[in-house]
Parts: sequence; C-alpha cells; structure tokens
Amino acid sequence: MKTNIFKRCTSLVLALIISISSFAGLATTAFAAGVKGKSYMVSFPRENDAKVDYSGSWGHKAQNLMNGWSLHESRYTTFFTMDDYGGKICYCIEPGTPAANGNEFTQKDESFWDNYPSQYNKTIDADIIKLMVGRILQYGFTGDVELTWVSQNPDGAKKIAQAAATQALIWETIVGERDENFNHVDPGSKAPVLSMFEKIILCVHLFFPITMISYQAFRNILNCRAFVNAVQVRRKKLNLNGTARSI
Repeated sequence: MKTNIFKRCTSLVLALIISISSFAGLATTAFAAGVKGKSYMVSFPRENDAKVDYSGSWGHKAQNLMNGWSLHESRYTTFFTMDDYGGKICYCIEPGTPAANGNEFTQKDESFWDNYPSQYNKTIDADIIKLMVGRILQYGFTGDVELTWVSQNPDGAKKIAQAAATQALIWETIVGERDENFNHVDPGSKAPVLSMFEKIILCVHLFFPITMISYQAFRNILNCRAFVNAVQVRRKKLNLNGTARSI
C-alpha cells in the first residue's frame, strides 16, 4: 500500500484517472482532464446468487506484493464504477490503498504518469506502465458493471471473471510483475498478484477456473508480437535531421 502517493486528497485507487472505457482501442487516454465525479463499490455475490457465500470464497486473503504494494483481505469480489452503481467499470491502480463509496475523483490525462515515482515499479518505467495499462484495457473488460450479474447466469459469470482478470493484469503491471515485453516477473519473496485467488477460510476462489481462462486469453493477446513491437517502437530512438528524438 502506498499511503501518500502523490499526496492526493482522497488517495483514490481507480484507474478512471487514466483509463475508462473510452480508453479502449487506444494506448493513451482519450478524455478531458479535470472532470469530476464519484466512484462506487459493487460487491459480489449478490443476495440472489445461487452460490451466495459470505465466508470468503468470493474474496481473497491479505498479501504483500512487489515494490511495497499490498492487498487487504476481502470476503467479496469488488469492482468500482463511475457515478452510479451500474456505471462504467473502473480499475484500481493503487492496490491496498483504501477507497469508499462516494469518493470524489478528478479525471486526469496521461500526464498523470509524468512524475510517477520510480520506486513504485522497479521493473518498467512509467511510459511503459502507461502503454501497457492502455493495451490491457483495449482487450480486457471495459463495460458497465451490472447488479444482475450472478454465477448461475453464464453471461454474468463470464463478465465477473473477465473484469477480475483485467484487474489482475493491471495490478501485475503496476506492481512490477510484467516486464517491457509483458513477460511475467518472479516476485521473489513477495506474493504474486494471482495470490488473490488463493484459498481463504478453506475455500477456493469461486471464479478461479473461469477467471484464469479469461486471464490467460488476455495475457496471450498481450504477449503477441504486435504488443511487443508497440513497446519497442515507443522506446526506440529516432534520428530526425541529425537530432535524436524519443517517441
């Protein structure tokens, strides 16, 4: 957990400061900075779910991640939305930093990453983090969160799993578990992000199998040469009229 990241007044943990669904298809942000709104938390299972269980099978245990990041224990699968409980999904980019219903956020453009402290990710720099998060959202789930999602409905179960997989890949990128070619980095003595799907109170995360299918599908897309080439092009130095320029 980063307790004072950029000294923001709300320490809002949502990727809506860099990435909402309008971000999809782009490698950089695509909305105006300065727009304010509120975030909401939506937890699953819903009370009408056939597999409703509040003992922990829908949540994850506390873990210490790479580079000082962490996960707090949760008994639920929780997503963040914009402006309404049934609004556009937002993704956490500060794992372990607390947030609450009704937190005000201010949308920011890609300049958010300009002063990103290097100690928060010792694997890749902020430019690559920005590019990777954008590409994850190009292929991951970026739709509305629906209060009607239940495990007995195949479409609802699939969307919960896709959203969880998207969040896992974003966290892997943020904490340093992905290198600039999107290969996985061993976290060493720290817990891997996927530990969020490990056992909690003798239960295995309910959506582990279907979430892993989504996770692996998204990961395979992001590992393809087109993505690697995009990163390499981003970092490449071009010589224009005898002057080196970065793109």
